[in-house]
Amino acid sequence: MEIFGNNAVTTLASALTSTATTISLATGTGALFPNPTSPDFFTLTLQNGTNIEICSVTARATDTLTVTRGTQGTTAQAFATSGTVVAHRLTAGTAGTNGLNDFFQKGYFNDLTVISPNPALPSSTLTTARMLAGTACNRPVLKFSDPLVAAYTACQPSLFNNSFSMLQPSSGTVTGTINTSSTHTGTMTTSGSATYGYFISLVSASTANSTASLYTTAQFNTSTATGGVFAVARAAFLTALGTGSTGQRFFVGFTDSAYNQMTFGDTHTVQNYAGFVMSTNLSETTWHFATCNAGGTETRVDTTMAWTQNDLYDFYIFIPPGGTTCYWRIDDLTAGTTQSGSQTATLPLTTALLQHLTGVDNLGTVANTMYFKKTYVETNL
Repeated sequence: MEIFGNNAVTTLASALTSTATTISLATGTGALFPNPTSPDFFTLTLQNGTNIEICSVTARATDTLTVTRGTQGTTAQAFATSGTVVAHRLTAGTAGTNGLNDFFQKGYFNDLTVISPNPALPSSTLTTARMLAGTACNRPVLKFSDPLVAAYTACQPSLFNNSFSMLQPSSGTVTGTINTSSTHTGTMTTSGSATYGYFISLVSASTANSTASLYTTAQFNTSTATGGVFAVARAAFLTALGTGSTGQRFFVGFTDSAYNQMTFGDTHTVQNYAGFVMSTNLSETTWHFATCNAGGTETRVDTTMAWTQNDLYDFYIFIPPGGTTCYWRIDDLTAGTTQSGSQTATLPLTTALLQHLTGVDNLGTVANTMYFKKTYVETNL
């Protein structure tokens, strides 16, 4: 992000070669200029007579600037100490890059370039707000610095353009719902703790192939007409991971099949689905991402994100309109780690009606407990 200051003009403390990447300013004048931290920068102009060069300044230490030379179509060149002016000016490139000309003359901004990863937050999110173009699971979104969570939060698209559905805790055996109803398996209660906040607890029976799950009854697809789908689910799994055929199977994602079909088998070939999976029967101890288009083949990749008992996870899935690429991201909120990727093979058919499911199936006779926090699905349907 480009930053700006006012009335910053000085001279060189020493001559500058055409290859130098640091500039020494006259003693005591560095404080006139902005002090960027990555990925921020400001624009600097060097001028000696008719010789002009524009640079990008990426850091300042007292009176020394770290620069990228010869930007905005200019050429890096040598400058003598005598007669060289060093100034922080508004340039044509600056105005075009940041959309200032379009904004003031036409009333809109030019394209905003996505910044990834997020830059550092402002020094005080209570007195300074920063907005930028970012991504959520490869979906471009506007983000702003949010003091509530001390992080960047994605802005909600206008609700009259996009439809969304939500599942979240309510009370007792009732799931809080928006624009959908829900179905669950297992014994359901609602509770809260300092670790997880308010959550739905789902406990499977202590018999083989019993499930603890929650899924939307609203259905979604990925055709061009309906705008694709974007989803995030948050859950934790409280039962220790078993082994082999007496352990567990997990599924978090979209499917056109009933909950038991997705968790009662290790792999599937006749369903449409895209989701995070793991099966101890396959000797897996990390989350995988699997897709299938009901065509007889499953594509299953290792996310390398470890399954950890009691950790709280966010599961992101984004399938743009037309369904040719599926982006995924998994965050271990407890450990502060993340993994992401994308798949193009055997994606769900764009005509398939998909529900969102979060669930676990116990292969043995040990009851499994899942803490469910939320499911959010957005589409244009």
